[in-house]
Amino acid sequence: MRYCIALVLAVATVAALGGCSRYREGPHPAVSVPEVALEERETAVVLDDILSRKIAIEAQGNRWTETRRLQVFANIRNRTDFVQNIDVQTLFKDEAGFPLRDETAWTRIILDPNATANYTATSLDDRARKYTIRIREGH
Repeated sequence: MRYCIALVLAVATVAALGGCSRYREGPHPAVSVPEVALEERETAVVLDDILSRKIAIEAQGNRWTETRRLQVFANIRNRTDFVQNIDVQTLFKDEAGFPLRDETAWTRIILDPNATANYTATSLDDRARKYTIRIREGH
């Protein structure tokens, strides 16, 4: 009988301690998500894993317009023997890297087999200093 009571108490203790360690109350440390951080570090990103093997960004850059607006451009190449439909968008950011809510609409680009297309976008906000060109598979 004592053996059964000791066994029940041991199981209850393990269950109680195990439950406490999984569900902590209070603040938790922040966790970095590398996939999201990529958009913060890079100026051009391909959002789809499969598409990243089908296209290449040959060249990219930016310049200032006469009205002090940031203009960005990229040459996107289709690396396959098939037509690729892609959508491209630019997210403009301030000096600290925070979005200005000055993002372009998604632009559809149809890439012929092994062809290169030029993409250009200009910020509407003169506070734009950084940017991210986002590319996804066309829907």
